[in-house]
Amino acid sequence: MNTKTWTSRAWFFAGIAVFCGVGVGPARAKAEIKKTIAVAPIQWSVGTVSWISGEALQAQMISELSNTGRYRVVERENLDGMLKEQDLATEGRMRGGSGAETGELEGAQLMIKPVITDAEATESSGRSGSFKGFGMGKSKTVYKITMDVRIYDTSTGMILDTATVSAEQVKKGESGSGGVGGLGFGGNKDAGGDTTGDITRQLINDALKAIDKQAETIAWKSKVVLAKGDKIVIRGGERDGLEAGMKFKVFKLGEPIVDEDSGEVLDAGEETEVATIELTEVKDKVAYAKKITGDQPEKGNTVAWINEG
Repeated sequence: MNTKTWTSRAWFFAGIAVFCGVGVGPARAKAEIKKTIAVAPIQWSVGTVSWISGEALQAQMISELSNTGRYRVVERENLDGMLKEQDLATEGRMRGGSGAETGELEGAQLMIKPVITDAEATESSGRSGSFKGFGMGKSKTVYKITMDVRIYDTSTGMILDTATVSAEQVKKGESGSGGVGGLGFGGNKDAGGDTTGDITRQLINDALKAIDKQAETIAWKSKVVLAKGDKIVIRGGERDGLEAGMKFKVFKLGEPIVDEDSGEVLDAGEETEVATIELTEVKDKVAYAKKITGDQPEKGNTVAWINEG
């Protein structure tokens, strides 16, 4: 085959590959915006136990959420302190512009609040034989932990969903007892292994399934931070997975309905669609957009991603 013929055929098959979408490099992954999640410190509705650490469980949950690649995780080690800062700002006790803004919580859209509702370790042993006064047997410890996971909308404080997850781990060992000259003794030997790590891993995996299920039903939302003439800027950027060409609906929020006695937000208020915008430039924390349809957006308007995938 001469060089000219080979080259022609090569270009012919290359064209087929391009047309079919194969052999032309890695496929571009479908765009997906990362929702921002905050994890509150673990709470206990029962007394704490020595074999489980709330701090370790929270750290493990934060790591697992981050490792999924679907979320930006914000730690809430001092949630009460931040809420007090917001209260001081709204009560006018701080210099204007220096206080924490309420309803933001560093941009977290969802708050995960885990509560351990049950944690117990049940031990049992059975005698399997004896020799010259010495008894040998098998021991077993069943560890069980149950946790409620509450998922909040941070802008309203409303509970979006709750899930109850449980995990159980069985550890086996050996036990022995006996006596010499009227003196008795006994003890258990653990079979070894990381009980706490195993049981918390099960617990968190089940919790993540519940979180993922709820997160998929919630639209990614943010706000317009600047709107002057043709310049529209929204909060959210490359770190959130935003890309040029993405489209968003812009909404104006109505007045929320609040319980006068408890202060609880009963309804976030009616949303009125204002416009549709398209991202033209994306930076780390913000993105620039142009209006496609509708009225001119205003600073503070809510934006929601139009998932066309």
